[in-house]
Amino acid sequence: VSEGENDDEQTIIFVRHAEGWHNKHAIELPNWHSDRLGLQEKYRDANLTPDGIEQCHALANRIENDPNWIQPDVVVVSPLTRTIRTATLGFRDG
Repeated sequence: VSEGENDDEQTIIFVRHAEGWHNKHAIELPNWHSDRLGLQEKYRDANLTPDGIEQCHALANRIENDPNWIQPDVVVVSPLTRTIRTATLGFRDG
């Protein structure tokens, strides 16, 4: 809490996970929907693509360069690999 702010105030920031293989393949594979590929285990808990990892690094750099950023007390994510990796890479301790 910054000086002069109410101690009862809290800020909540929502960040969507970075690009996962399920996102990329849903766009690129013509049989994605017809063959219900999203139901396969490798897509249900998809890892991040190289572009997704770059998105996380961009988030981390943006946070590090923001003079008003206050490191969060808690980061809450689902147990999916893509969300855990996004939080780990994007909210690294500066």
